[in-house]
Amino acid sequence: TLIPRLRQQKNPHVLVYEPDLSPAAMMDAMAREASDPTLSEAERMQVLGQLAAVDFSYGRLDEAAAKYGVLYDYYTRGKAPAMQALVLQGVGDILRKAGNLPLARERYGQGLTHALETQSLPLMLSLSYNVGDTSLALKNWADADGHLDVAQTIAGKMLNPQLQADAMEKMGIARFEEKRFADALAIWNQGAEVCRGCNHRARLCSILER
Repeated sequence: TLIPRLRQQKNPHVLVYEPDLSPAAMMDAMAREASDPTLSEAERMQVLGQLAAVDFSYGRLDEAAAKYGVLYDYYTRGKAPAMQALVLQGVGDILRKAGNLPLARERYGQGLTHALETQSLPLMLSLSYNVGDTSLALKNWADADGHLDVAQTIAGKMLNPQLQADAMEKMGIARFEEKRFADALAIWNQGAEVCRGCNHRARLCSILER
């Protein structure tokens, strides 16, 4: 509403600047920043990480992987385990989307190792959940159960009951497949209580059906 009114008034003392915020323009701006020699390497790497995420969201997996490779080398040289963990999570996401579940599980696991160095709960939560979820897809039931248990414990500490319940349901699936029926029932009952506490209706229905 402001800009049309200002133009109607034709006030000579007002300058209107309308930046192009379209996705294409923003991508171009980030690409220029990533290759701008006047910026520090750290700033360029930060922009490169954003570009990698955009590439992934548009399905440009090879381009995203190439950028993550550059980022991983940079953060390895800089001994930044938290950023190494984030990059490996991105690589795991690419591999999982491409259908390479075994290698995705490996990259998530490597990322989790770096996350443990930092003791960053958000990183540990995300990566332990991804390891467990990928192992579930690979039918590695014990590995899935163990990592999802770590995830649900951290989610509880971080007051994230929705993710906690999601992990509990998947733990029960792994235990059920191992024919540990009593253990599966126990974790599903716990998950149902968590769902009731946070009104997570969809997950509650799914757990009760199981």
